[in-house]
Amino acid sequence: MEEGYKKLKLLIETYKKFKEESKATYISEETTRVWINDLLEIFGWDVHNTMQVLQEKEVGASQREKLEEIESTHVKPDYTLVNGKAIKSYLDAKRAHIDIF
Repeated sequence: MEEGYKKLKLLIETYKKFKEESKATYISEETTRVWINDLLEIFGWDVHNTMQVLQEKEVGASQREKLEEIESTHVKPDYTLVNGKAIKSYLDAKRAHIDIF
């Protein structure tokens, strides 16, 4: 666990430095996904293993109903975290300047 903590701390520090030193005011969603991939790896998710992480997979009818309840039309999350066939969570990358709240 200590190793994971060190990796997470380093990732956070590296990300903060990247944002501070970046001359670009626009950090793309794809760049954000690179950081997310590193974060998922720290927590044991293998983004290359489709039994753990699905990317850009359209959600099913029951998930769409839940999305409609919160007035979202987004039906292809960037990441679907799964344990075999059981969906555990969805994760959607956004550009760095987007206010997610």
